[in-house]
Amino acid sequence: MKDKLLKLLYRSFDDELTVQEADELAEALNRSEELRAERERIAEMRRALGSVDEDFGPFFAERVMNRLEARPAENGLESLFQSLLLSFRQVALAGAIVAVGLLSYNLISTGDLSLSGAFATTETTLEEVLQSPLATTLENIQ
Repeated sequence: MKDKLLKLLYRSFDDELTVQEADELAEALNRSEELRAERERIAEMRRALGSVDEDFGPFFAERVMNRLEARPAENGLESLFQSLLLSFRQVALAGAIVAVGLLSYNLISTGDLSLSGAFATTETTLEEVLQSPLATTLENIQ
């Protein structure tokens, strides 16, 4: 369905079309089942909206505008940041509690009040750390 014809169809509901535009739309409606279905959908939507008897009361527009002006401006990034900040606080608190619990458990179970005891590791020297890769490399060279 051409964009021009669709715009013409929408305009036909609210504005008077020129003779040429009306002929063009009528011809397009005769040719296109899709365009006729769209016209029926628009007409049904307009009938449904026209039957609504909502009374917004006096000064409705002014009340809405006053509410909008009273609200602080908030862009999408600020609200995203606030959501992430709130979520991070909850996750950070839970993570800190788990970390303190694990460190306490390690200190108690190892009986060693040192950093290696807190992380339940043995103290290793640089020589011990490099020994295995060095030995493997020397074995591969020979």
